[in-house]
Amino acid sequence: MKNMINIIIPDSFSNDQKGSFFETFTKKLLEKLRYEVTERIRFVGMEIDLLAVHKDTGERCLVLLIFVLSLFLIACDGGKVKIKIQDGQEGGDCYNNGTCDDGLICDDGKCVENSDDTGNTGNTANTGDSGNSGDSGNTGNSGDTGNTGDTGNTGDSGNTGNTGNTGNSGNTGDTGNTGDSGNTGNTGNTGDSGNTGNSGNSGDTGDTGNTGDTGNTGDTGNTGDTVFDPCDPNPCTAISNSDGVCIPEEGDFVCGCNTGFKWDGSICKSHNEFILVTSGGYHTCGINYDQKLRCWGGNVWGQLGINSTQIKCSPEKVDDYQWITVSAGNEHTCGIRKVDNKLYCWGKNNFGEIAQDPEKDHSEIPMMVGNLTWKSVSCGSSSSCGIDSNDHLYCWGKGGTVGDGTIFDKFTPVKISTGKWKMVSAGGGHSCGIGADDKLYCWGGGVGNTPTKINDDIWIAVSAGNNGSTCGIKGDNKLYCWGDNYFGQLGINSTDDQTTPTKVNDDEWIKIDLASDHTCGIKKSDNSLYCWGSNQFGQIGDGTGGSGSINNKLIPTMVNFKGIILSAGGKNTCGNDRNEKELYCWGQNNAGQVGTGTCDSLNHASPARVEFTY
Repeated sequence: MKNMINIIIPDSFSNDQKGSFFETFTKKLLEKLRYEVTERIRFVGMEIDLLAVHKDTGERCLVLLIFVLSLFLIACDGGKVKIKIQDGQEGGDCYNNGTCDDGLICDDGKCVENSDDTGNTGNTANTGDSGNSGDSGNTGNSGDTGNTGDTGNTGDSGNTGNTGNTGNSGNTGDTGNTGDSGNTGNTGNTGDSGNTGNSGNSGDTGDTGNTGDTGNTGDTGNTGDTVFDPCDPNPCTAISNSDGVCIPEEGDFVCGCNTGFKWDGSICKSHNEFILVTSGGYHTCGINYDQKLRCWGGNVWGQLGINSTQIKCSPEKVDDYQWITVSAGNEHTCGIRKVDNKLYCWGKNNFGEIAQDPEKDHSEIPMMVGNLTWKSVSCGSSSSCGIDSNDHLYCWGKGGTVGDGTIFDKFTPVKISTGKWKMVSAGGGHSCGIGADDKLYCWGGGVGNTPTKINDDIWIAVSAGNNGSTCGIKGDNKLYCWGDNYFGQLGINSTDDQTTPTKVNDDEWIKIDLASDHTCGIKKSDNSLYCWGSNQFGQIGDGTGGSGSINNKLIPTMVNFKGIILSAGGKNTCGNDRNEKELYCWGQNNAGQVGTGTCDSLNHASPARVEFTY
């Protein structure tokens, strides 16, 4: 059921008041009483018109609404309010669109029956007297609490007050009285001066005497017996490089040596004369002229073989055996004794690099490896390889670098192929060797788990580095390098990596040794020693670098002496002087691996003589 409400409001209200206040109030009240306004509230003359329908309760609530509105309007205007209620016609009203159901027409907003004859409009009736005001309705329910308004903006900070005046300085206190000076002591009496003696008179100068006559020449005496000196001339000089000392002994002589040299029965040899040297990660080993093995430097895993883990800053003798060869790995060492040609290893054994039981993680003394006899051995970062007396190749240590086609660690030597080999070099993640056919083969490090031929060229030497680099000398003595080149260790005047052997220069070479990030070699023409690559610790040996800064050498750079033996280690290099035959080392010395007798972490940018007591 729809109902139409017509509220008549006195003229005392302005149009703005009627439009904004009562329209809003009426709509809110209708919504509160669950009426739905089907025609918007609008102001027409002195009337507020609307069309509404209750959502659920029907016409009874509309009566209450009218009652409440009446009370409000009476209160606002002294009770002069007229309210007219008109029921909507069947078929609905025509307030919205001016249309009605069939048979009805829209007349003043209402749908009424159509009549052919429209009667005359009747006279307007006089306005009746206002009815008595009805009783005040009950007070309506309190409306919902409105939403809290937005927080106002924070006001500007007040200005900083002026700085107060500095207070007056206090008065300086009175100076204290000076104390009385002490009395000066009495001066002692001066002793009496002695009497000065009288000077004697100078004597007269005597006359010059006459020259005497020349005497007669005496008779010639008899010739005495000759005294034999067995050391005149020195018979020890020629056979001892001028360092021999002749000692007379009962009409004969014996030869001794100057300090720093030792007589070996035929010649004086320097304590410092080495016939072989090898450098590892942080330690160095060498075989002295007497074929005794000496090691020095880092010793965390017992890699010096001296039955302790104490570092040594100068060469320390391993034992009393004579040795044929030795090779220093990253943290382990292997060598071959002369007495039986058996292979011995010591130091770290995490991956089987010293070929000992897996339960034994290191050894501080040389441990024999199997029962084979051997010709050569090479130690890498975590693996080792050797060639036995039958020229067969064996490898052991970290899986994937052994060359047996597997990825498992090997704690005993594994025979690699059935062919024969001339040399082998174990590196970091790969190894290389030269077969009996003079061809070069490599394995590990992405090449493959078994020996893979590099090319069909003839090779005479190879060195596998610890960072994926390799250098080798071909049959024409030309040097080639390839692999990682981050530090310029390939010597090709760039830092570009090379996937195939690349010639370093046109010089001829006889020795080559590649470490972690630097390389050294000896030229064939004059035995001059050259190094290139990283020079951060002075390992190039040309007098530059060593400060920890980047000072790489991209081409072979000469070291100031001619060498015979050579070894490039982790961050250091060693070689002997061709003329003096004494051993020198240079580069990093944080563990005493240079062998100068001090472990002062002082880098050596130039060759330093290895010092030790024989």
